[in-house]
Parts: sequence; C-alpha cells; structure tokens
Amino acid sequence: MRINVLKIKNEICKLLSFACTGIVSAAVDCAVYYLLLNFAKINFRLIQPISMSIGLCCSFIVNREIVFRKEKISLGKEALKYLAVCLVCISVSPAIISFYGGLFNKYIGKIPATLTTGLLNYILNRFFVYKNLTLLSSFDENKKGKENT
Repeated sequence: MRINVLKIKNEICKLLSFACTGIVSAAVDCAVYYLLLNFAKINFRLIQPISMSIGLCCSFIVNREIVFRKEKISLGKEALKYLAVCLVCISVSPAIISFYGGLFNKYIGKIPATLTTGLLNYILNRFFVYKNLTLLSSFDENKKGKENT
C-alpha cells in the first residue's frame, strides 16, 4: 500500500487550520462570556449559550471560507449541518459549566466546558459537516488506483 504524502500533508494543514480557527473562536467565546459575566445581569448558565453561539458563528465563517474552501457544498446544506452541531454543543455546555462551576466557580467552569465542547465540535464537524475530508480517503484512493492498473 502506497501512502500519498501530499494528501497527508494537506490533511495535516487542514487539521492545524481547523485548530487555529478553534482557538480564535474559543477566544471570542471566552471574551464574550467574561464580558457578559462581569457587565450583564444574566445568569452564567444563560451567558454560556450566548457566548458560545457567537464563537461558533465566527468558526463557521472562517472554516467555510479558509479551512475547507475547496470542498464547498451548498451553503444552506452546510449551514444546517453546522447548526445541528452547534445545537448539540450548546445544549451540552451548560451542564458541563454547571458541574465544574459547582466544583470550582463560574469563572473556572468555563475552561473545561470550552475544551470539552471544542473537542466535540471538532469531531462532529470533521465527520459530519465536512465528512468528505478524511485521512482514510487518501489511502482508499491509492488502493483504487492500484486496482485499476
């Protein structure tokens, strides 16, 4: 079995780009969370979905335009899939932040909530929203090419 090094390098670049996008969107999410927590009279469990939604919107725009720009499908279909992923992450995050907020405090609870939902977001985006981009596909194409020759 021959490994296509160029495709693997491309895949690693996409993964690193996705990670950078995640870091930026997490920073936006955290900034909004801490600003609202300190300046708005809103319960921190309600602030989490608001801040996370803003961060996820930033992530969608950057991922669509920069990270996965060559594999675009229709904006509507992609946006609906992304929205489903966001709803899953947004519905899980208040429970995580409540748990860790109860153990520590509402400031510290944001960190594990962001890390957990960030990982979940990556997995769901990678294999649901952008499922046509898997490392295995480059190996499968090499197999098909050898079978046809």
